[in-house]
Amino acid sequence: MPGAPVRIFFTVSSYEDGESRLRLRIHGGAGWTLLYPEVEEKEWLLGAWEDIEGEIHLLIPEDAAVGERQLVRLLVDIVGEPEGIEALTHVSIVKRGVARPGVSIMSGSSTIGMSQSGGGNVHPQVLGALSLSSTFGRRSHFSVSYDQGLRQTLSNSRYEEAHTRVSGSLRHQGWDLSFGNYVSSVGGALTGPYVRGRGAGVRRIAGRLLGEFVVAQPNTVGGAATGHLVRGRAGVRTSTMTVALTASDFGRPAGGYTTLSTVQTTVQAPDAEEALDFERRLTAAAAANRVRGLGMEVEFRPTRAHRFTAKGGGVWLSNASGAHANAPAGEVTYSLSTPRAMVHARWRDTPRTVSGVSIPGDELRADASLRIFSAPVRVVGSAYQTSLETVDRHFNSRGEGGSVGVRYVRGTRNVEVRGHYRESQYSTTTVRRTFSVLTGTSVGPFSLNGNAEFGQQDTQTRHDRVAYYRGDLRWVKDTGTMTVSATHSNTGRVTQQRLDLLASLTAGAWELAGGAWVTRGFTFGGRPGIWASVGAPVGDDWMVMLGVDYSPLTWTAAPVPRGSLSIRKRFAFPVPFMRPAPIPGIVPPLADVPTAADGGFMTQEVQ
Repeated sequence: MPGAPVRIFFTVSSYEDGESRLRLRIHGGAGWTLLYPEVEEKEWLLGAWEDIEGEIHLLIPEDAAVGERQLVRLLVDIVGEPEGIEALTHVSIVKRGVARPGVSIMSGSSTIGMSQSGGGNVHPQVLGALSLSSTFGRRSHFSVSYDQGLRQTLSNSRYEEAHTRVSGSLRHQGWDLSFGNYVSSVGGALTGPYVRGRGAGVRRIAGRLLGEFVVAQPNTVGGAATGHLVRGRAGVRTSTMTVALTASDFGRPAGGYTTLSTVQTTVQAPDAEEALDFERRLTAAAAANRVRGLGMEVEFRPTRAHRFTAKGGGVWLSNASGAHANAPAGEVTYSLSTPRAMVHARWRDTPRTVSGVSIPGDELRADASLRIFSAPVRVVGSAYQTSLETVDRHFNSRGEGGSVGVRYVRGTRNVEVRGHYRESQYSTTTVRRTFSVLTGTSVGPFSLNGNAEFGQQDTQTRHDRVAYYRGDLRWVKDTGTMTVSATHSNTGRVTQQRLDLLASLTAGAWELAGGAWVTRGFTFGGRPGIWASVGAPVGDDWMVMLGVDYSPLTWTAAPVPRGSLSIRKRFAFPVPFMRPAPIPGIVPPLADVPTAADGGFMTQEVQ
């Protein structure tokens, strides 16, 4: 419906041991308007092993055709790097609504159905979903969603971490309120681990005053929400400087805390696999833990090219066994970004941790790239030194290394070649000397990306060859998408492989989607599977959805068949007590015209 918004959720996850700076680009159809441009204007900071979550609000154009299923693309660019990721979703335009000029519209989608599993569940599982959203006033937006059962997403990740999901948000005059059972809060040197929990958070996203406050019960993978999280920031900002006070109190009385699965279901590079294994062992070693932090943050931006950030304060940690660690913590970063050169450097100092608590450790890191004259070639390099220790010395990790190479970028084509040296001390000392090639190109609706790293690995008792290969071929059109990806990892002792096929197509008002994957070399998790869904229109914005699935219900379970039958209804209705402000260039809503249903991007990984 003209003037009616559509809300799209996104999550970007990191499986690297360093920070990344991201910029987002949203591509919708012709005439689609991005309501909150700051999503594209800001630079997102993605920490090591962390997630960033957000929402995209688009306005449907007046001439949207009934029955159209518009493809929306989210492009995530890594600042200073040629690689990036892409996520896709569809927004379906339907003919329904009784809007009048000058009246706000509440649009939404509802689903109800049943799902039956062949894995021993005697009773069918109820499927249900309801989403509502509306834009009112000047740049104000409200949304709420409820989802129970298997979520209908274009993704080969079919595991159900939470049977029921509730989320909502309210944006009004520079304030952003979010609530639900998946509220996230990014950690850091002064605040402790990344937390996803059941609660609410409020942020001041515009204006001179800076504010952020989160209250939640932390969730764990496969566990109940218990404990507490109280975390906040308050300060002031100008065009060149931001000063804020930050405080955090996080605790779990029982069961420990981790957002990582106990098994790995995807193929990871050797370095990422080692870091994940270390964090799993560290966080599983205590029945309870607590982290408190207090400090000051300062950011100085003298010009668009330079940015300085400093954080300082104290951190207090404890676990169920009585171990304690209290010490000052600090972090200093510097970023330079010009057309010719890019530099990002960080120094961080944190106390030794206790078993059961994962915090960012000590780090000294620098990444740089320099353009050679006017040629599309850059010299790139990096160096790092990291360490994380526990007070009882059961788990300790140290690492150092660097890389150097060249990068060629012209249009949509890029090639990067690097040599790497890495030395890590975990359960044993490991030295890796590898050579990597990264490439990507686009031709019409096709895009091809590849990554290869190979070399040798030395430990105290073994000498092995290591290799990691990943390739993705994607076809993208307004009528559908298709992706084929293959990954191979060989660490000398373990070889893992995975092949994925994912597709989404439209035929008139029909919706078709499916995926399949096969794996090899997994001891736990990573089981193969297949799924498909068909949406058949039955008139008046009703659609019958039929789904079949053969995949594990949990991380470690064997694949089982399950089927689902549901009915989906999209709708819109006027909200006369909310008075909308006209958006420049957009005509106020008219009666009985198209509207849209909300969608969501599948979770992507930055690697």
